[in-house]
Amino acid sequence: DENTPQGRVRGPYRLQSEALGYAVNYSVYQPAGYADLENLSSMYVLDGHEYSSDDMGRMVIVLDNLIAQKLIAPVLVVFIHPREPNRPTNNRRESEYIENPAFAQFVAEELVLNIDRVFKTAPSAERRAILGTSLGGLASAYIAVTYPDVFRNVAIQSPAFWVSSDLYDLYNASEGLDLFMIITNGRPEWDADDVADFTTILDEKGIYYWYVQVNEGHSWGNWSALLDDILIYFWSMG
Repeated sequence: DENTPQGRVRGPYRLQSEALGYAVNYSVYQPAGYADLENLSSMYVLDGHEYSSDDMGRMVIVLDNLIAQKLIAPVLVVFIHPREPNRPTNNRRESEYIENPAFAQFVAEELVLNIDRVFKTAPSAERRAILGTSLGGLASAYIAVTYPDVFRNVAIQSPAFWVSSDLYDLYNASEGLDLFMIITNGRPEWDADDVADFTTILDEKGIYYWYVQVNEGHSWGNWSALLDDILIYFWSMG
């Protein structure tokens, strides 16, 4: 609807990371009426350049509509870009997203601190979420179990758990994880058995999650179409 109030995507900004030893770009979605808002919930999105694209994730359009329809509270979204700022043909997601403690430290310590300092966000794990798909889904699960005091809300789409070496061990070894999680995938997909193994661990550990499976495979048609469910799950005004 062309009359829907539109938020603004600012950036890309560049943050030099001590943990990684290089700079990372990110963009920030500010909901409509941001100047009059305070204490916003926040969501950190891996592969942010794709989630924010109107041809792929379409997440900005979904956010604008859900906020305007009062289906979710206004939320600030941080789109983290995996491409090297000065050489965008170099996509660093494979090195950053596969259980990389330096990348987890960058997101949970450096980037979160910077966002909470510059933008009007609530500085609490209960008001933060992290979202990723495929390798980004693996990274979201890894960052959540590594920094549960930073991210309580975790959204994992079609996670590439099959490349993981010790993610299951990390969850098995955890105690008292207070996470609020949504896991989605399509069928047929190669990750279905891996997701089943993961949810078995979550059940044994008493970690709360919602699992959604749809009749579409590893694609943006699947992931984009479930964004409204994810956002409402975390930020519903009902």
